[in-house]
Amino acid sequence: MTWLIDGPAFPDLTLRTPVRAPAPGTQQALDLLPGVPELTEVRARCGEDGLEDTARAWTSTAPLHDPEGTWRRCAQAFDRTGLWPLLAGRLDEHPYADGEPMPPTVPDDAAAVLGQAWWGCQLVRPDGTRLPHPPWPGLAPGRGAPDDSGVLLSAEHPLPLFGGLLLVPAVRPADAVAQLGWSGACNWSLTGAAIAGVLRSWEDRFGAYLVGIGWATLELVVTRPPVTARQCDLLAHEHFAFCPDNFHPQTGPDDRPISHDEYAAGLRAAPRWHFWWD
Repeated sequence: MTWLIDGPAFPDLTLRTPVRAPAPGTQQALDLLPGVPELTEVRARCGEDGLEDTARAWTSTAPLHDPEGTWRRCAQAFDRTGLWPLLAGRLDEHPYADGEPMPPTVPDDAAAVLGQAWWGCQLVRPDGTRLPHPPWPGLAPGRGAPDDSGVLLSAEHPLPLFGGLLLVPAVRPADAVAQLGWSGACNWSLTGAAIAGVLRSWEDRFGAYLVGIGWATLELVVTRPPVTARQCDLLAHEHFAFCPDNFHPQTGPDDRPISHDEYAAGLRAAPRWHFWWD
């Protein structure tokens, strides 16, 4: 089966963007991407003075003039390059590394990751005693499945306004965080492998694809978002276990916590998901 995203923002509506690759890409695959900006290797620190022998990814050395167009051109070649593009935050933030990142790993099981994280989110009283916590409700049922004709990424699925580009060797978008050893959710003890496992599950169930990454943020476009009350309810629990900070915005002085019901309502038919960890 071919898993695809269509991009109607392109002049040629027949262009399709694959979201599966036969194998992770190598440096030689960069030759298949004419017109990309100047790139430099992403290598993690190895010990006090050295760097890893193998590049984990390639990143632009300057802000992109056309982030969306560059992302789309690179993404449409993914099945040939094995390099999944991510729009990245400020280049000096190094969103792919925090100190010495974890080695590239195989993604974990999503149900196990979210179930464990759910119990780690148990609330406590001021005196430290634990409040009652309901059992983990399980994963939300997905909404359909991609077919051979692909799924559409329309103008209703805006890309993040990030100016940097990361090209990450992967066989599917979700695996990029595991390959990078990304540690943006370290305060919640989520490794890149744990996050990749959850993202894989969301790809399969809701057509949610990772397109942007920052120091402690992830941006996903969602091609088959939840529409039923049960899907939204259970998926809101998944988001809470995955990223509790999403329920406590800090964008203004009067921000208040978002209730479960409010969050679930916001997920209905939402074309993009944003996650940030404090």
